[in-house]
Amino acid sequence: MQWLKKKFIGFQVNFNKYPKTTYLIAFIFLIILFLVINHFFLNKDWADWTGFGIYSITKVNSYNQIIEKEFHSRTLFDWIGIVLIPIIVAIIAYLFNKSIRDNEIRIAKDRFDNEQTVSINHQRETTLQNYFNNISELILNQSLIDVSQDNNLNSIIRARTISTIFSLDSRRINILLNFLREMKLIGINNQYIKFSNANFGNLKLKEVDFNSIDFENTDFTESDLIHCNLSNTIFKNSIFENSNISGSELNNSNFSKAKINKSKLNYVRMDNANLDKSNISNTGLNNSSFKNGNFLGSGIFNIRAGNTYFANCNFEEVGFLGDVFVNCNFENSNFSGSIISSSKFKNTNMRYTIINHSDIGGSDFSGSIFIGAKICDTYLTYSDFSSVNFSEVDFSRSDLTEANFQNSYLKNAIVSYQQLSTTQSIEGAILPDGSVFHGKPEDLLLL
Repeated sequence: MQWLKKKFIGFQVNFNKYPKTTYLIAFIFLIILFLVINHFFLNKDWADWTGFGIYSITKVNSYNQIIEKEFHSRTLFDWIGIVLIPIIVAIIAYLFNKSIRDNEIRIAKDRFDNEQTVSINHQRETTLQNYFNNISELILNQSLIDVSQDNNLNSIIRARTISTIFSLDSRRINILLNFLREMKLIGINNQYIKFSNANFGNLKLKEVDFNSIDFENTDFTESDLIHCNLSNTIFKNSIFENSNISGSELNNSNFSKAKINKSKLNYVRMDNANLDKSNISNTGLNNSSFKNGNFLGSGIFNIRAGNTYFANCNFEEVGFLGDVFVNCNFENSNFSGSIISSSKFKNTNMRYTIINHSDIGGSDFSGSIFIGAKICDTYLTYSDFSSVNFSEVDFSRSDLTEANFQNSYLKNAIVSYQQLSTTQSIEGAILPDGSVFHGKPEDLLLL
């Protein structure tokens, strides 16, 4: 019944869209159905007028006298000519009619879209001009008053600016922001008009210059700021939920205590940024640069980062949980006091990192390079360090219980055989003295 109901609904839709073609197909189908029932089920011979019955061929001589009359049944080729050709004609008519209607619909849609584009552009241009006129009038009327000291005037300009931004496209927003910069209302040394404590949720923008603007305590939920200039911008305590900031410049930006969840920060440049005490979760950080970034005291959960640059970053007292870092560069970064749990740092560059007084147990560091790192007073229990280069690494007072050091490189590392004897495996590893070890970890105590 459900199948029949769907077919009936589909027939209704097609009938409403193509009534003439539907009538033609239905008419041909009914005629064929009648003829088939009449012949095969009622056992009646085809009537002569149908063209389906036996037909005769009469032969005459040169004097127009009948000399022979032959009777023939319809062949397959005859049936094709009688039945199939009308069906093909009906299908061609249907497709032709559909093509014409589709073309008409496309032309009408293109015309409507063009009219809408012209109308929207006109509205946006009018909105921008009205904004310029209103703000200019406000400032000129208050010419004897320092704009920076007039909080009421600042509030009016701020409210009108935020409202106008939502009505404009990226190109006109850049014009608006340049106007405010020329009026010295926004900029590095001019933060008279701030966008803090605002709601920019569902804002969809590309290639906008928000350089050196204050967005403290601002909500960017489900917003797109793609390929934007956000350098020197303040995002303290701001919220980025299901947001997309991919391809943007964020150098020297301030994300202190910001909440970034289920967002995209792929292909961004975020060098020298401050993200202390921020919360970054379920977010992509692929092919990006966070050089010299400050992540002090942050929570980094379920992050996916590949080919990303974290050199010289401060990760002190950071909590890592369920993160995946592949082919990333953490050279010279500081992880002291951090907790790295159930995370993967595969094939990462950890040269000269500092991981003192930390807990990095239960994580996967296989294939990584830790040359010259300091990993003192740290828990490495149950972690995977197989095929890792630990040359000249200092493991003083660290706990290596049940860690996997199979095929690792420990030449010139500062680590005792007592520590290594507690590992899960050290098979095939190169020991601090340069020798290759084969056997159980506890066998080291016999050397």
